[in-house]
Amino acid sequence: MRKYEKLHKAIIDHDERQNCHAGKRWRAIVEEEGVHQARKVANLVEAMQKVLIMCRKKQQQQQHTQDMSAATASALNKQIDGKEKPSS
Repeated sequence: MRKYEKLHKAIIDHDERQNCHAGKRWRAIVEEEGVHQARKVANLVEAMQKVLIMCRKKQQQQQHTQDMSAATASALNKQIDGKEKPSS
């Protein structure tokens, strides 16, 4: 379990490796777990970041589609309401 806790900390700190504290922790992981394992963690983090970016883009596209659908429906309703009003 402790091994996974270390890897989890490495994943959390991956983006902040330039930070002194995080950098020290990253080097400790490399020394304790080995370069190969640290590289696997780095690759995993990179893959997770790509998935998050793709999910965010998809969510933004869905929101845009919903907004456009709502705007189109609103415009159509206004047109229908305007045409159905009786002329006096």
